[in-house]
Amino acid sequence: MGLDPRLTDIVALRERARRRIPRAIFDYVDGGSYTESTLSENRVALDRLRLKQRVMRDVSNRDLSTTILGQNVPAPMMMAPTGLTGLVHPNGEVEALKVAHRQGLPFIHSTSAICSADDLAEGAGVPYWFQVYIMKDRDFTRYLLDMAKRSGATTLVITVDLVVNALRHRDAVNGLSVPLRLTGRSVLDGMTKPGWALRMLRAKRVGFGNYAGYLPKGTGTQSMAKWVATQFEPLLTPEAIGWIRDAWDGPIVIKGIMTPEDARLAVDYGAQGIVVSNHGGRQLDGGQATIDALPAIAAEVGGQVQVYADSGIRTGADIFRFLARGADACLIGRAALYGMGAAGPAGLEHALTLLRNELDVAMALTGCRSLSDISPDLLIQD
Repeated sequence: MGLDPRLTDIVALRERARRRIPRAIFDYVDGGSYTESTLSENRVALDRLRLKQRVMRDVSNRDLSTTILGQNVPAPMMMAPTGLTGLVHPNGEVEALKVAHRQGLPFIHSTSAICSADDLAEGAGVPYWFQVYIMKDRDFTRYLLDMAKRSGATTLVITVDLVVNALRHRDAVNGLSVPLRLTGRSVLDGMTKPGWALRMLRAKRVGFGNYAGYLPKGTGTQSMAKWVATQFEPLLTPEAIGWIRDAWDGPIVIKGIMTPEDARLAVDYGAQGIVVSNHGGRQLDGGQATIDALPAIAAEVGGQVQVYADSGIRTGADIFRFLARGADACLIGRAALYGMGAAGPAGLEHALTLLRNELDVAMALTGCRSLSDISPDLLIQD
């Protein structure tokens, strides 16, 4: 059976995902921190930017391809590192890597994934990028790097905007825990989504796979959660993470940059790329939208390193907006998870195809034949 033909955009995929997966999992994907003002601002700021229509131009043979750290890709997209993908769909990270590989796009595996890096090697066996947090326990960070190397990771993405964990009210209210803890609330939540519950019986894991091999066997849910919560490194200076350059011999990308000053620090640190990101509105509440922070950052370091961006992307026209403001490519996070939640790997593939097709149409109607034609003067700010 094919996909429902009514799933014509990311909004429709989001609604289908909301109906198919438990509320606690959906809210984890969908929500932001505190008042969710940064989450909202990401969308508001994108919607303020109008595209300038250009006509009577030759827009035949449009080319969306580009190069991301030496890899030729068919579109300026990559899969963002997202936690709990394996609870959205069983073995979700492995399935997502397979989809990304089929589409020729980089996949970034999250430290907070359900499937481990070793699971990716066993289930997919193709190269990928690995996202890491710098932990106080340096041995744990080294453990993660060693696992990433042996499982096929080629590029390291260091997330620097999670020195503390911001409160996400939806998760607190839902009592979300990983592995999922059987409480009255969680049982009722799961009973409302029997299809999801049956699918999850096929899952290899329901807990944090990347932690499983490091913590002592038998470590309980609460003990694991408490340990992880104490491990984020608040003293996260370039000097503090400099030792990673000796432990990792591939490209390094710094994720979580929101100012030109921090972008310059990342370049001076030796990064080959940066991700302009406010963590999708999941960390600093009341912060600036990523799309608004991007131009000054691109002006500061553009050309020296590749500049990627995320947060708020729901259409291919959003990707166009980011490219026009200086991004080389975009990370796709929630939009990808909505697809996975709506229809599994086929839904994810559909989400990525929708975004690519929408970007192609936006280029045609603004007079662009290639990504190099996309420029700031094709945007009008309300």
